[in-house]
Amino acid sequence: MTTTLVMHGKCFCTHWLARIMPVLLCVLSDYIGLSALMPVLPYHLRDHSSLSERAQAQWAGAISSSQFAAVMLACLLMGRVADSLGAKRAVQLAMVGNVVTFMATAATAHPVKLLFIRFGAGLSSPLVPSLAYIFENVTAEHVVQGTSAYMLAVVLGMLIGGAAVGLYDLVGWVGIALLSGSIGVVGLASTLPLRGTKPKERVQAQHVRRALRSPHFVTHAVTAFSIGYSFATCIALLPVMLMERGWRASSVSLVVFSLAIPTGFASLVSPLITRRFGVQRPITCGLMLQLLAAAVLVAPPCGNNSIALILIMVIINFAVFSEQPPNNSRAKTIAQHLTSGGTGTITGWSRFVFSAGCAVGPGASLPLHTQASWVPWLVLACVQLMTLVTYAGFGVSLLSDPDWAAVAATCPAVPRSLHDAAVIERPSPV
Repeated sequence: MTTTLVMHGKCFCTHWLARIMPVLLCVLSDYIGLSALMPVLPYHLRDHSSLSERAQAQWAGAISSSQFAAVMLACLLMGRVADSLGAKRAVQLAMVGNVVTFMATAATAHPVKLLFIRFGAGLSSPLVPSLAYIFENVTAEHVVQGTSAYMLAVVLGMLIGGAAVGLYDLVGWVGIALLSGSIGVVGLASTLPLRGTKPKERVQAQHVRRALRSPHFVTHAVTAFSIGYSFATCIALLPVMLMERGWRASSVSLVVFSLAIPTGFASLVSPLITRRFGVQRPITCGLMLQLLAAAVLVAPPCGNNSIALILIMVIINFAVFSEQPPNNSRAKTIAQHLTSGGTGTITGWSRFVFSAGCAVGPGASLPLHTQASWVPWLVLACVQLMTLVTYAGFGVSLLSDPDWAAVAATCPAVPRSLHDAAVIERPSPV
């Protein structure tokens, strides 16, 4: 079996990026669609509703929040769907929902209808089955590179979607919604040649609860939450703090988009760092770097200086996306060694806690900022510190990767899952 896997892996690794490119396109199109309508929504409600300004702001916030709250639920739902139907079918099912809800958005201006439609758009998120597909179809050698490409697709989707507000005066709400749906159609069409697993090759998920209670998953989940919290807090606070300093909206937008530079660079170098130092050390370094950067912003001289603020934001974003890919790869490793056929469910819970961090970050940091500008950075530093303490509390090393064979041996016997191997060895012709 080992020889067969090595032989297939040798040929397989040559084209690993081409094999996962369709699911990366699905993730990109999903985040373009989710992000494109958020900055446009206030203008749409202003121009096509009779609501007061206060009600417009309330509905815009509620509709935008509803789709990302649904993404959290989708992380759990689609993980189970991926385990039951296979990652390929789960991605396609999600993309069908994406196309339908994005297109339906163009058909109404009523805020209540939009609330339910955008909630449906969030439920149709392909994030978890796409990541599960990557885990199933790349070898251990390339899993960090695969998750780096995945995160790059997420960030590019958010940036491209955010830039869509510039099209509002040209094509309007309907045009942007239809454009989002059309991009979703392209993503769905790209999944048709994806390799899938035959029903007889899939195994029923087992030992998932034990894996979720393991120290390794707990520390992985806490890290995922802190990553989401840091990323969303920076994105939410940076525009507010710059505008308070008199920056124009166009300049603020340029600064926010420029954060893609450290994000992209981190995604490129993360696989190289992981290959040299392992998975855990980059995660620990990222947590400590965020802790130090947030502590610096607590000091008034740095927190009140716009240039210093931007530079520290760049450092935090680099740290976040340096630790994100290796931490994502831990989900596959945990599923592989502590479950049988539980990759989708483990991935779903992993993305759920990351999404929870993204949701809690702005909700906590913006109200805290109104009290004092340094308070949200103190809380961010405490989040990173508690994440580091969690590793010590659960006995997981901060400086070395665990011996996964030994970890699996300490658990009751788990049938060796051949799910990932089956996908590589016996691909479906469909």
